[in-house]
Amino acid sequence: MTLVRKVSKKLFSFHRKDLQKELLVFLWLGIVIFTCRFIGSMVLPVYDDAFITFRYAKNFAVGNGFVYNISESVLGTTSPAFGVLCTLFYLLSLPMPQAVIVMNIFLDLIIFYLTIYALPHDKRYLFSIIFGVLFSVSPIMNRICIGGMEANLFLACSIISILLYLKQFKKSAIILASISYFLRPEALILIGLLCAKEWVYYKKTASLKLALIAILTLAFPLMTIFHFYGQIISSSIIAKATMVRKVTFINIIRRLLIPDLLIASLMPLATFAFIININKEKKSFVKFVAIFAFIYVAAYLIARPQIWSWYGEVIYYSILLLATLMIMNILEGLLYFQMKIFRHISLILTFLPIATWIFLWAKIGPSSVTSNVYRPLQAWCKMNIKNSDSILAEDIGAIGYYSNAYIYDLEGLVWPKALSSRSREDIILSYLPDYLFLVACRTNIKMMDKDFINKIYKPIARFSRKKISDMSLDPSKYSQNWDVDYIIFKKVNN
Repeated sequence: MTLVRKVSKKLFSFHRKDLQKELLVFLWLGIVIFTCRFIGSMVLPVYDDAFITFRYAKNFAVGNGFVYNISESVLGTTSPAFGVLCTLFYLLSLPMPQAVIVMNIFLDLIIFYLTIYALPHDKRYLFSIIFGVLFSVSPIMNRICIGGMEANLFLACSIISILLYLKQFKKSAIILASISYFLRPEALILIGLLCAKEWVYYKKTASLKLALIAILTLAFPLMTIFHFYGQIISSSIIAKATMVRKVTFINIIRRLLIPDLLIASLMPLATFAFIININKEKKSFVKFVAIFAFIYVAAYLIARPQIWSWYGEVIYYSILLLATLMIMNILEGLLYFQMKIFRHISLILTFLPIATWIFLWAKIGPSSVTSNVYRPLQAWCKMNIKNSDSILAEDIGAIGYYSNAYIYDLEGLVWPKALSSRSREDIILSYLPDYLFLVACRTNIKMMDKDFINKIYKPIARFSRKKISDMSLDPSKYSQNWDVDYIIFKKVNN
């Protein structure tokens, strides 16, 4: 307890007078963030990939082991620690994925307050308003939060690790960063950055000690993973690595640096703030986060893996952080004599995020993916799928979670045999699963219209976010692009 008090005092030291003056504003901004995320949970769906981890957690909770397909030891999730955490929700009989969404909302509140207290006292008030507005209204930050993935927990742990390091709790920082590896493999970047910073600014022997602590922290969990799965790298990482040739530099930059209009508009401000802060004192939280994000982007540009939006939350957070500081500097320069008045007027801005998300909810309505795909699919699986059935699927998240069937994963995330198969037709004809769960796109329809396949499988159900019910095999009626739109084919009994 003494250590906890000591850490808390160093991390969250503040003046009582400042706290009394600013507490209500901070609490109100927390309410703004919570409200926007809550409205977002009605407008936005859970990521299909999140259900993959949920199935691992469900199997673990009922005693089937931390596996996707029962009796197959394949680690197909890049976040085993998050999967174990989700197991607790099942053991506590909490509703899923709602429990994860609630947890992510509170993690975003933690991220917000940690960010405020990481800055000097004289910057907290105005910073909290500007950052709070951007953080709460941000489409991509809302999307990731509601998506049910591990990114929010990883970002919170990364921020805490950086704060611990800057407050001279370096061993605790490297241990937490190492544990975070089992949330996101990008934690290796943070581990390397902590050790490199110690090497450059402090003692080289201290850097080696931190590296040794990181190795020891990682060693036992990795040995345990190897013992159960025969490998330490997730099958999903291996599968996505095979998609490298499909990803261009432009695509990666677009996904990581300009995922939406807000982030794109803030990028010039964030870039300028990065240039300014890169030469600041070595204990600057902003500088540390900025370098972490910069290396993060560089690593993705070098490796060029297939990426999805939640991979970049650390980057989006750093852009919001840097842009906020730049906006503060601009406002302080333009409104030097009217700053006290502006501080009060600026509170009006905090209502804009709530108004924005209420408008989106009124215009878009409840998530069409949740209402037209997930819920009907869940009901259909309950009525039609037996535990002994097998399903070949492209997007394995929801269909795998809502059924207990054996899943042949076309992408190879949890079923490595797919990576060695020549074509989808080969997989279908080799294994003849009971059902096919395919994206309703032109390529798949052309495949299913071939004589040697359509004699075996017939379409029986369609789940489309646009509520399209047509199941004809006319390719011209289907788009070439991916959408949340699926057709289920059933094997004909001869």
